[in-house]
Amino acid sequence: MFKKGILLLFVVLTSVQFVLAQQKKVYSISLGNFGATKVFDFPAFANQGLLYSQTLGNDLHKIKLGDYSDYSDALEVLNTVKKSGYSTASITAVDPNNQSTYFVQLSTIDYHKQLSMSLQQGPEQRFLVGLDNKIRILQGPYNSREEADKALQTVKAQKDKDAFIAKYPMEMAHPLNEFYFDQELLPSKSIKSYSSEVPNPFEDEETLFELNESGTFWDLHFSAKAKRLQKPGIRGNKKRTSSLELQKLLKKDGAYDSSLDGYYGKGTAKAYTAVYNKNKYIQFLQSILPESDNNKVVLELNSLNDCLTNIPFEPQMCYDKLQTISDPLAGAYLSYLEMIAKGPTEKINKTMNLAIRLTFENGSKNPGMRFDPNANYDYQNVEQVIHHLLYMHMNAGTENSAPCWLYDYHIKEISSFSAKDPVSFSKINWNNCQSMFGWEEMDLLLLLARQISVDDINDFEGANGWNQQMELIYNNELVSEYNNKANKAWSDLIIKNVYKWGTKDDYLSKLSYSFRLLYFQNLVLLEDLFMDKGNSVKESQAMALAAMNSLLSPYMTNFLD
Repeated sequence: MFKKGILLLFVVLTSVQFVLAQQKKVYSISLGNFGATKVFDFPAFANQGLLYSQTLGNDLHKIKLGDYSDYSDALEVLNTVKKSGYSTASITAVDPNNQSTYFVQLSTIDYHKQLSMSLQQGPEQRFLVGLDNKIRILQGPYNSREEADKALQTVKAQKDKDAFIAKYPMEMAHPLNEFYFDQELLPSKSIKSYSSEVPNPFEDEETLFELNESGTFWDLHFSAKAKRLQKPGIRGNKKRTSSLELQKLLKKDGAYDSSLDGYYGKGTAKAYTAVYNKNKYIQFLQSILPESDNNKVVLELNSLNDCLTNIPFEPQMCYDKLQTISDPLAGAYLSYLEMIAKGPTEKINKTMNLAIRLTFENGSKNPGMRFDPNANYDYQNVEQVIHHLLYMHMNAGTENSAPCWLYDYHIKEISSFSAKDPVSFSKINWNNCQSMFGWEEMDLLLLLARQISVDDINDFEGANGWNQQMELIYNNELVSEYNNKANKAWSDLIIKNVYKWGTKDDYLSKLSYSFRLLYFQNLVLLEDLFMDKGNSVKESQAMALAAMNSLLSPYMTNFLD
């Protein structure tokens, strides 16, 4: 009888090992690529799997949810994620080819508790493994069982008596990094709200967290810089048409006397800088370029607009002030701050639904909008709040324009809104926000394009072009050969007609030259931007041309004949 039991146990264990050996793949859900973000930006998925971040470079991160040993489980979660508005989410499979690595497993928790985890980096690197409803917190890795055992004794001496040695493939171990934070540091002291003589339907004695040296959700959320794409370095060892066309212009201006080789070397860079600095029309454009409100800070909060502009810089002060303002937008931004600080609550549902009804009580500026202002919404994530904030701004007019930081901190949410309802997006007024590209030459090109356009700007086309840029830049979407040929034809026609237009008189000639100079310089920069994201030269050239076309197409219709 004893021998039969031993045999049965051996068969069971062997079967389990065989199943695990055959279980080569695990599955994760890719939510998309984002700028700097935190785990608490995705509260709706905290009970679906381990949220983790993979750094792509240039402050860009791929956010994933997983891991799942069963494909059907991953598919079920994917359907939930897509219903939440992440329409481009997809399943990715990981094949752990490496041998399992030794770790010290410190603890195990359920998925749904991950937003309350006290995650701190220890003296050694820590990792998270999330597989089938459990999150394992690991320390390591270690090259041998002996190294792991030595580390385990140290851990146990520090009162982690339940720790043990475990083995996992490195492909399933996700680094514990700045994507996570310690929620236990949050203070609980409340702050009294301002009193107001005007009845305010959004005022509430319950307040959020007081700022102190430990930091709060808000500190973490708003600590990153504005998300404008920074000017890339130009590669001098890549031959390209954009550099060649720029060299031709610089040679015509007498600033470049080297060969027309298509390489953006030191000679080309020096010549461009000289022409850029002395070009009188570019100097004029620099003098009239609107001062961006992207990082505007005011010392006193005298109005709703002051509050909206300053939320990233003084979140607690703005929160207190917003409670004294009866405008529906004030209630909506209170809900936004509460979603960041606390996650979904019934209070947010009540406040947002009231604010929406008040905003649309006299109708909508876009009757065909893809949004029902009379419905009662259950808010589960920050994307829902952002989308409904944008609908409210669409209906609010110019008095309280959408702040630029919203554009900066929530590029993904705004991109999905633009794709969902481009007409409504085109009716939103923004606070002098510059382009998403953080370099002056691009802002000057767009300003010049607006000036030489004789037609009314098509707001719908502008919004659609903006969304195309988002798809290219944040989803790193490649351009098909067919679309690339169409983009080249469009670009060639525009440049040709801008040149012909400039032959009419000397003044137009200077405008035409300045436009083409800025056009090709920005095309070079866009190519390097996409190369920085890991694309080949050919792919980057196609993507840069597509981005440039989407930027300029709303302004260039009069140059298509």
